[in-house]
Amino acid sequence: MLALKHVFRYLRGTTNLELTFRGTGDLHMYSDSNWASNTIDRHSITGYISYFGSAPISWSSQKQPTVALSTMEAKYMALAKTTCEAIWL
Repeated sequence: MLALKHVFRYLRGTTNLELTFRGTGDLHMYSDSNWASNTIDRHSITGYISYFGSAPISWSSQKQPTVALSTMEAKYMALAKTTCEAIWL
C-alpha cells in the first residue's frame, strides 16, 4: 500500500511533464522475419522497429500466428504487421 501511495504521489507531481521531439523528424520503419525458425511448430518470427527521427518509438518481436510455407510468405506477414503499426502511428 505504501508503494502504491508513492506511485500516485509521483504521478500527481509530474502531470505537467511531457516528452517532446524537436526538429524535423521522419518516420522510418524496418521489418524482418525469420522463416520457420521454431523447429518444434515451424512458426516464423516477425520483428519490426519504428523510428521518429533518430528515436525508436515502437518495436515488436513475436511468433507469427500461422505457419508460412515460404520465406516470401513469412516476409509478407511481417510487412502486413508493420503496415498496421504504421497506420496506427
